[in-house]
Amino acid sequence: MSKRISFKQLEIYLFISAAVTLAGCSTKWTKQGFNRHEWHKDSAICERDAAQIFPPQFITYQTPGYTTPVQSNCSRIGELVNCTTTGGDSYPITNVDDLNEENRRNAWERCIRARGYFTTNEAKNLKEPQLAESDREIVSAIKEYGQNFRAICTNTEVEIYFSKNPCKIGGSTQDKSYASRSEKSATKLVRKDRISRFNELVKQLNLIKSANSLYLAKIVSEISRRSNENYSGLIEGRITWGTHNKVGRELVDELESKIAAVILGQRTP
Repeated sequence: MSKRISFKQLEIYLFISAAVTLAGCSTKWTKQGFNRHEWHKDSAICERDAAQIFPPQFITYQTPGYTTPVQSNCSRIGELVNCTTTGGDSYPITNVDDLNEENRRNAWERCIRARGYFTTNEAKNLKEPQLAESDREIVSAIKEYGQNFRAICTNTEVEIYFSKNPCKIGGSTQDKSYASRSEKSATKLVRKDRISRFNELVKQLNLIKSANSLYLAKIVSEISRRSNENYSGLIEGRITWGTHNKVGRELVDELESKIAAVILGQRTP
């Protein structure tokens, strides 16, 4: 059975990545298109989410600590010897451990990986695959699509939408609120823009005319249809922000996975 490789891993092969070292940690993390401000923001979000799932759970316990030296002082009065012994007192050490520390660290790592980061050691161990020219054209088209896809994030008209659902794959999946009137208006603009981006990508894939590109054109069209349904559900008040964000995240993950599987030869169209 072949190992599932995501599109984020494909980016490791094809594009130059920058590295960052975690503060206070020797592990180096890298990401395609990395910048330090974005890293600190993503890391802080993951720390917050991990702390909510695994809050500190402290326990205290004692271990043997310091024992004062035993000393005896004797004095003689005639035939009588009087001795006094001091010391030998034990002072245990009080320890405090967080039972959720490792769980919280693992949750942070899962979160940061979901945002596209990977260790530099993992990147070094990956070898660049030999891609057909048509597949390189597909990667180029998808890369351009991704850049254009994020362009709407800078549009102030839809800023209120991205306050609930960030441009990156995210947004709270636990948000039980429904879209307000202004949020619905912003969502309509986002939907119009993103469906347009999907259609443009399908057009470019069809122009390449390879078996892989034609297959992926169908995949993108299907993802676009389901994405449109997801936007409609939010706009029409049938689903909450949390459901909308969850479905949106799943759709992007599915698209990335299928693109990577086809280009890396792990799935036959």
